[in-house]
Amino acid sequence: MIKEQKEHIKIYFCDACCCGDPRFAQTRAPLKQLLDSFVDRLKLSGTLLLCDIYTTGCMGPCSVGNNVVVKKGAKKFAFNKMNHLENMVALGDFVDGWAQGNPTDPSGDLASHVMSFKQS
Repeated sequence: MIKEQKEHIKIYFCDACCCGDPRFAQTRAPLKQLLDSFVDRLKLSGTLLLCDIYTTGCMGPCSVGNNVVVKKGAKKFAFNKMNHLENMVALGDFVDGWAQGNPTDPSGDLASHVMSFKQS
């Protein structure tokens, strides 16, 4: 019998290198601490095995860093200002929902971090 594999959720974290620019020193995110917290959160819920987590180069714009993209299939969300541990808890809750087959849009505080791309 062939076991059906679930599609992994792909999560991309900006590596915060541009946030090292002196112009953005005030908003530099503690990426290692944030990633460790996020991974620990997903381990507790059992979701980690359904996720592929990557750090990337600059995902800009720097003025709203640290940026995170969550993608599953054709659906994706880009989040900005993900600079605090409470953001990782909210992101973990969101990813858990997707992993459990409830691909809802971000809600609560996380909704305020969704990037919108307006075309002129």
